[in-house]
Amino acid sequence: SRVSPRLGQAFERLCESHKIDLLSLYSEGMHTPTYRLAEALIEWDERIALWRVRHFRVAVRTIGVQAVGTKGTPVEQLLCLIGRKFFPCLWQVRSDLTLASPLGGLQPTKEGEGSPCPM
Repeated sequence: SRVSPRLGQAFERLCESHKIDLLSLYSEGMHTPTYRLAEALIEWDERIALWRVRHFRVAVRTIGVQAVGTKGTPVEQLLCLIGRKFFPCLWQVRSDLTLASPLGGLQPTKEGEGSPCPM
């Protein structure tokens, strides 16, 4: 996961240099290499989140919820890490598309609004 922030920055630079709008990419460019790259980043993000869920469950089963784990991290803090996203713009575009569709009926939200855990 240490490489994830750099991957996100590289993807953002790619989008900026090619003037790629994520809403357009996800609504019209689904057969492009950039779209496939975006989906690979989402897959990477999801796999890290799943690993975090497993890690949390093992920690709770082993030492309990109110204990402090390795490196002094409280086990409860792992819950916030589960929801952390390395590529929030790629997750947000899905919400924006849904909210802007007839199914959504609402306006797209700003990134991070309503998040229970600070990122």
